[in-house]
Amino acid sequence: VAAVAVGILRGLAAAHERTGPDGRPVPVVHRDVSPHNVLLTNRGMVKLIDFGLALTPDRPTETTEPGIVKGKMSYLAPEIVGGRRPIPESDQFACGSVLWEALVGRKLFDGSTDYEVYCRLRDCMVQPLRPLRPDVPAPFVQIIQRALTAHSGARFPSTREMARQIGTTLKKVQLRKDLHTVLARTVVEARQGLGLGIRTGDPSSATPIAQIVDDNTPRIDLAPNAAHHTPVPQIAS
Repeated sequence: VAAVAVGILRGLAAAHERTGPDGRPVPVVHRDVSPHNVLLTNRGMVKLIDFGLALTPDRPTETTEPGIVKGKMSYLAPEIVGGRRPIPESDQFACGSVLWEALVGRKLFDGSTDYEVYCRLRDCMVQPLRPLRPDVPAPFVQIIQRALTAHSGARFPSTREMARQIGTTLKKVQLRKDLHTVLARTVVEARQGLGLGIRTGDPSSATPIAQIVDDNTPRIDLAPNAAHHTPVPQIAS
């Protein structure tokens, strides 16, 4: 899940840090960060897709009518539900929701009706992650909880900083296995379980995950089959 997180956040950082021809910031807000829009390759690369609802200040016209909210309801940030304009921190909140769900195995904001979901989002009713997954390192839990803070100003100053802190946490945990290798194996096994077989001709041979844990970092072995017991997001390959 941490490997997936870094991939999503680096994709968002590239969008949020976009600059125009004159060098001024022209950030792109994704607005639809959800498990459906996160893809994993057989080599463990994470790809953030579908910028069809993206918002950018240099768009000639705003296609969203006043009072209309774009994006999947369960992944909207409280400020968007409250009627404010989406901001990069809104994508960060949605990423936090995806990570929470990946660890727990169910939606964070769910309800019997859309109105019930709306109320949970509006009031930012985030169930604490730690009691549900006591096996997850506390620093990683704290990172996810910070991304899910109701007030955007209390979240990370950027998605790049959030990714950096996850990388720092991974170094402290000192996993022996390369996370992108573990992630790649998980994708292959998931495809086999779905009867999809192994895709061929996958050109993605690089991964940002390999840059996180330095080769000189002391490492310890993972618990046997630990990767097989961690829920993963419902994401396509």
